[in-house]
Amino acid sequence: RRVHGECMDVDLELSNVVEEFALQNTIDIKFVTMDTLKEVELTEKLNIEKDLTSIKLYVEGLEFDEYSGENVAKDIVEWIVEATQRPILELNREEEVDHFVKSTDCAVVGFFKDVNSNDAKSFLVVAKDLQYDAMFGVATNISMTKYEFKTDSIVAFQNFGYIISSYSGELGRRLDIRKFVYSHTLPVVSELSAKMEKKLFYGEITIHFLLFANRRSDYFDSVHSQFEKVSKMYRNKLLAILVDTSTSRNSLTLNFFDIDEVPCVRIVNIGGKSKKYKPDENELTFSSMKEFIDDYLSGNAATYVRSEPIQHDWSKKPVKALVGGNFKSVAMDTSKYVFVLFYEPTADTNAEIIHRLWDRVGEKYKDDPLTVVAKMDVTVNDVDHDTLEFFTFPSIRLFKKVTNDIVDYFGEDTLDDLLEFLYRRGEVIEVKPPPMPPVDIEKAEL
Repeated sequence: RRVHGECMDVDLELSNVVEEFALQNTIDIKFVTMDTLKEVELTEKLNIEKDLTSIKLYVEGLEFDEYSGENVAKDIVEWIVEATQRPILELNREEEVDHFVKSTDCAVVGFFKDVNSNDAKSFLVVAKDLQYDAMFGVATNISMTKYEFKTDSIVAFQNFGYIISSYSGELGRRLDIRKFVYSHTLPVVSELSAKMEKKLFYGEITIHFLLFANRRSDYFDSVHSQFEKVSKMYRNKLLAILVDTSTSRNSLTLNFFDIDEVPCVRIVNIGGKSKKYKPDENELTFSSMKEFIDDYLSGNAATYVRSEPIQHDWSKKPVKALVGGNFKSVAMDTSKYVFVLFYEPTADTNAEIIHRLWDRVGEKYKDDPLTVVAKMDVTVNDVDHDTLEFFTFPSIRLFKKVTNDIVDYFGEDTLDDLLEFLYRRGEVIEVKPPPMPPVDIEKAEL
């Protein structure tokens, strides 16, 4: 917004836009207005000039495009339709390919002898799914002598055709093609930010290689240069991310990785248990970072478990205090039943009730040699376990004696239910309905 009169004009035009799409009913789209003078914090987060009128299109939570034309309903409608229904261009001549790749920041072209082949169809399916991430074209029977490309290949062009990368995997493997395309819609090193967060953490590549460094430091340029150089070698296998430690908005990320010294690098796979890895030595040379990545990809890198210090009296109280460093030795002890409350510190009333009940459960079983009652703060400790997953907190699990089988507690937040569950060692007693009385067929027919 700039002045009140202009806002009214834009509101009127947008009302006409909304009416037009309601009549068309062809695009699933929502229209939202925001007063940038009132929503100051959100305006800054979205990087919007608060004194100017802006119209932006967001797709799946990410900023996709910003309107730059006149504030006229007809033009805005055409812009939205064009942006949300990007065609996969058919390229028939070498000149058309050349013009296409130089007209956009990221273009992906499939070169095929036969556009009806299975490989071409796999490419077209991926192109349709990822149409918001890049511009796609398909070229039939064109050998790009200028670039020395052959038919039946997929090529990504970045920076208006100046950076060229060829897909080296099997053409029919859609998942690998998706990863290739996704990795080339981003720079070699992406910086963690509110704008990029969803694209980074909900994308096709789940292995993240992170550099924690202070942008304002003297060492930054040299370390970042080596990080970018090694990241380029593994572009389709991992996503390189810079975490600027000079800004407070990244404090939660620093805490999650337990970072106390920078610069440093970490690897995390967010596709599974979010296991974290760090190199044995904090040496940030090209060769050392390459060795770290190779160790991870070959399965030789050791996981890093975030942990509070193990307190000297951790086992003295009825409820034992678990941290990352002693979780396995206690919870996976096959000589005992271990009942664990996994929690996040909060002032929530229900959470306080659970903690009070948990203390009473611990008191009840403090003298039982076969039972351990424990709790663990997951905000500062990692749970080092291959199959254990959490979807909400607090979460209660029983680790069974001998087998180490894990049983989830789904009962009510009452002392009786907790004690009953632990007394039965997590076994659910199936209550069978009483048998039906026999039916006298002759009487039934009468």
